[in-house]
Amino acid sequence: MKVPEIDVPERVRRLALLPAGMLAGFYLLSAIVGAVAQWRRAAPPWALGDVGEFLLVLAAAIAFVAAIYKPEHRTP
Repeated sequence: MKVPEIDVPERVRRLALLPAGMLAGFYLLSAIVGAVAQWRRAAPPWALGDVGEFLLVLAAAIAFVAAIYKPEHRTP
């Protein structure tokens, strides 16, 4: 049985990296804002909590893997 090849254009792959970058950037922004708020002994403007941060990093990792995934070219 022959497996059909899936070819993903490079433009689509680069566009798929956008959500991964945005999610990772929001996590980094949240960590920096939280560190500055702790340094100033003030309450952070938003708090994701441990579970929220975990889900944000998980979503970023899944989006990144989905963007870079490319099926192997199989030879018969």
